[in-house]
Amino acid sequence: MKDENEILINDELIVKYLTGEADPEEAIALQGWLESPDNRAYFDSFQAIWERTYPSKNLQPPNRQKVWNALQQQLGNGTPEIKNQTTIFNPFFKIAASLLILITAATLVYFFTKGYNFSKPISIYSGNELREMVLPDSSQVVLSRNSTITYDEQFKGNWREVSFSGEAFFNVKQNQDKPFVIHTKLADITVVGTSFNIAQSKDKLEVSVTEGKVMVITPQDSAYIESGYSAIVNAGVAIIAENNFNDTNNWAYATRKFNFKNTRLHDVFRCIEKSFPFTIDVRNKAIENCRLTANFENTSADYMVSLIAETLNLSVTKNDHVFILEGNGCE
Repeated sequence: MKDENEILINDELIVKYLTGEADPEEAIALQGWLESPDNRAYFDSFQAIWERTYPSKNLQPPNRQKVWNALQQQLGNGTPEIKNQTTIFNPFFKIAASLLILITAATLVYFFTKGYNFSKPISIYSGNELREMVLPDSSQVVLSRNSTITYDEQFKGNWREVSFSGEAFFNVKQNQDKPFVIHTKLADITVVGTSFNIAQSKDKLEVSVTEGKVMVITPQDSAYIESGYSAIVNAGVAIIAENNFNDTNNWAYATRKFNFKNTRLHDVFRCIEKSFPFTIDVRNKAIENCRLTANFENTSADYMVSLIAETLNLSVTKNDHVFILEGNGCE
């Protein structure tokens, strides 16, 4: 056992404490050290930097030396000297700490045995349809097909956290004091208030920002992505930022704004099928080689397909949820 009178309180021990690697004697020593107002102020500042640097509690704890180096760079050379680095233990403090542990344990037992109503997680799966929803903070989400979102029914705590897989368009309500965090398999996305699309496959994540900016964080990297750009995340490599102005039709399923500029009908039809509960059957595959320049906003699939058929001199019939296009194609 460590000599309780000789436990050194320094930045490295604080990092151990924040990563959950401090042993019980070190944790108690740190709590005693925090009784000093100056020490408490320094710790709060240090912890604030830590939380901004590693906001996701779902990521695996980073290497302690790497964290230490990053925090030292952010703190800069003006870091105030830590006072009272050697902690002298007070036996009354140890008794109080023991009582606090007992009281906390008893409280938890009471809540769980009495059926205390903790805030429950809500999980929604879109299945084979688009799903529009409003989160507890009034943020809006449009889930694409086969997508899942899980969130706390009341967004308690300092963060608005959701877990997500699939594809969705988010319009996050602004709240500077309570950042919005989306946990995915490959990265965490942190925002205050903005609009963006997330598309996740097995080994790739794409975050496309239409308004404001977001921070994308992986175990290896982090990057701010501004409006008009996408972050491309592949497992184990650095984040790639790309201009996405040519890809806005990818999230037209949510915005209902379609902008086709000399676009192959093959891509036009895939976009319509993604956005509406219809499929398009082309009897002559050469039709898909034709190109379309047109803008649509808040229009129906029937109107779009009929206008395309009229423009390109095609015939169209509708059988339940299938549009059938016939006619001459394009080389």
